[in-house]
Amino acid sequence: MDIKYDTMADVMYITVRKGQVAQTIKQDKSLIDVDNEGNVLGIEILDISSSQELIQNLKKNVEKGVPISIERITPVLV
Repeated sequence: MDIKYDTMADVMYITVRKGQVAQTIKQDKSLIDVDNEGNVLGIEILDISSSQELIQNLKKNVEKGVPISIERITPVLV
């Protein structure tokens, strides 16, 4: 599992497993990437800073040593 947080876009992406995305499902403030078999590959959470409980849990995981990268990179769509 890999977790990335883009501070500029206020988006968190959680990679669950590697694979080729066949479909992206929108659910509330999240986008869920799945493969052809319906396995979850990753979850993108939009407007993440509005979820204080999730942010607090993220901080606890960082303190425990869970590898989380916090970046300032907003991708540019071409």
